[in-house]
Amino acid sequence: MAKCYAAIKDQKRMAEHTRASLECLRYAVGDRYQDQSAVHFNLGMLLRSLGDFTEAVSEFRQALEMAPESSVIHLELGSVLLHQKQYEESVQHFLEAFQDNERNPDLHFQMGMAYWELQQQDLAYKYLQTALTLKPDFEYARQLFNEVSAELQNRKGQSLP
Repeated sequence: MAKCYAAIKDQKRMAEHTRASLECLRYAVGDRYQDQSAVHFNLGMLLRSLGDFTEAVSEFRQALEMAPESSVIHLELGSVLLHQKQYEESVQHFLEAFQDNERNPDLHFQMGMAYWELQQQDLAYKYLQTALTLKPDFEYARQLFNEVSAELQNRKGQSLP
């Protein structure tokens, strides 16, 4: 029981520190900090970690207004949108993120997930296969890849790409 109490206490302390960091970043959003896109990006990351996906999306969008070419911001925004089941928009941001991240297995995996949810199994297969090529021990990608492969094989006359 003591371990449970200590774990809960640590979680509360961590949440307090995260919220304090969030307030510091919000303070920095004023004229006080030169790189506003970084502030909004970090706010988005903190809000995402707190589970406030709607506000995280808002912060990532503000960051993109200031740094529209940032593949990192596109990647994180796409990830949050994927979590929010906004699959088509997440794909658009993932495609932008590929500019600097074409060898990122997580990006390929997330693209595969989005295309799977959009019922575009051929594209899902392609991205998941690439994720596994880049990171063969990627268990989540392997599981979804197997599911997509089975779906494609079950289609009438469909051979794997």
